[in-house]
Amino acid sequence: MKFELKKIFSPSVFLMSRFRYPQKFLIISIFFAIPIVLGTYFFVTKINEEIRTIHFEQNGLTYITPVQKLLKDIQQHRGLTSIYLGGNATVVQALASKRSEVDQDFLELERIDIEAGKFLRIKSEPSRIRDMKNEWINIKQAFDNNTLTLESSFRIHTDLRQNIIFFMGDIADKSDLALDHHLDTSYLIETFINRVPIISESMAQLRVSGLMLPQGKVLSQGEKQVFISLSNTAHSYLEKTNRQMDAILDENPALQGDLVPPLEDMTEATETLLKTIEEKIIRADINTIEQDEFYRSTTLFINRVFDFYTKTVPTLNKLLNDHIARLEKQRDLLFLSVGISLFLVIYLFIGFYLGVKMTIYNLRRATGRMLKGNKGEDVTLDTKDEFAEIANAFNIIINALIVSNSNLKDNLAKKEMMEKVFNEQIEKFKGNN
Repeated sequence: MKFELKKIFSPSVFLMSRFRYPQKFLIISIFFAIPIVLGTYFFVTKINEEIRTIHFEQNGLTYITPVQKLLKDIQQHRGLTSIYLGGNATVVQALASKRSEVDQDFLELERIDIEAGKFLRIKSEPSRIRDMKNEWINIKQAFDNNTLTLESSFRIHTDLRQNIIFFMGDIADKSDLALDHHLDTSYLIETFINRVPIISESMAQLRVSGLMLPQGKVLSQGEKQVFISLSNTAHSYLEKTNRQMDAILDENPALQGDLVPPLEDMTEATETLLKTIEEKIIRADINTIEQDEFYRSTTLFINRVFDFYTKTVPTLNKLLNDHIARLEKQRDLLFLSVGISLFLVIYLFIGFYLGVKMTIYNLRRATGRMLKGNKGEDVTLDTKDEFAEIANAFNIIINALIVSNSNLKDNLAKKEMMEKVFNEQIEKFKGNN
């Protein structure tokens, strides 16, 4: 077994025995550092990529915010246009004001899109915005030319609204919002992108459908079925939103103060509108809705749904900043630990090398004493490693050599004395003869 181990390690022994200690440690350090450097590099790269992804998500929210505003104003413009086309001219001023707001929304969206290449991981989308803006221009021209009907107005407004939602989804995909893997932030993003728009659109279609019904009209089962379907959609997505919010709060209870109030407001607004629709349309035989009041109340409820987005976006940004801070802390801790480890390795290597040099120095001194024939003191090392064993073996050899040298000198002295006595005896013997 020992022979096999020697055979296995003989190349290593042969190689390392050809170098001095600094060179040996350099070789060992290089092979030891390679996996550490690679591991650190890949880990830091992963952290930096996650941080960049979160920054893209935050910038995506910056992009989506004016799109949400545009979506809300298009829905409201659709509702006001339905009132006007239904014969109520009192909303002309409100309609003109809302038209101006939509124009400003497109200007803001174009401004954000110009900056997109600077802070978003998405390509600029001027063609998409231009197409939506052209749809909006067609709506305005049709209104100004008096070619809009209730049905055509609902259709072209809804088509534009659908394209806005598709555009919002594309922004979410291209800014990595759809790829977030933290439960709290991913559920909030899912709510912003896929829940709130559908809830608000279902409620907005309920508003428009109610405004399109002439007051006093006998309601058919087919007309009621439209309201039932839209109500079920809004209620279903509201329940999904509440379940996701419950999961977020279970994961992060500290968010209750930020999420619960706007969630309760949205839930109350949605349920109140659905209850109104059920009482005044689904269970009624005749439409008793007063258009102005119905538009004001439903718009107030729908605005509270959009308020959920505006009130909770800062919370989402805070969560994303917390994720960034945690990742940066992990990265800094890694750099600190690697730096400390590197310092300790260098420090301990220098200490070890100085210890080796001190051992060699002491051995040289002892050798000098031996050559001079002085016994002196034993070589003492304040260590418990193999060098202490070398020093002990060296002391034994030195002491043995010194004793042997001393005995040799004594024997030589005795020999000389005996030779002297012997010579004296010979001389004395010759004198007697």
